[in-house]
Amino acid sequence: MPYKILVVDDNAQLRGVLKRYLQNFLDCEILTSPDGFAATKTLKEEKPALDAVVLDVMMKCHGGSVADYLRSDPQYKDTMLVFYTGLQRHQVDKKILGDAWFVHKSKGSLMEVVSLMSKELKKNGKAGPAAGVEVLHGVESDAGGM
Repeated sequence: MPYKILVVDDNAQLRGVLKRYLQNFLDCEILTSPDGFAATKTLKEEKPALDAVVLDVMMKCHGGSVADYLRSDPQYKDTMLVFYTGLQRHQVDKKILGDAWFVHKSKGSLMEVVSLMSKELKKNGKAGPAAGVEVLHGVESDAGGM
């Protein structure tokens, strides 16, 4: 069964690249949203079953607002949350990060997102990843990750 992942970023080009990257390396269906308003509307109205959400921080309707909604809805209590942002870790309030994973947008970071998701979703008993995905190191989380 494929993963179902929501990608939320205000940069349309990056959303497209991240979508293609995830689809190339993971067996997944990708939903995309251009900002936090649209993402929250989709979450509230459509209630999609999600395995993971990849979320930018700085965009219209702050990524922290979307994370707060996900954390407050029991349907999403087991949904993996990855902040994928151009900000440095120290620039993001710890209350916003909470138990989410954090990956800084930089050279090679797309593969970090894929590797992290592959490892963590498999560890949590979610659908299996596509063959050939190797876990990279250097991804951080307040959730006790790497």
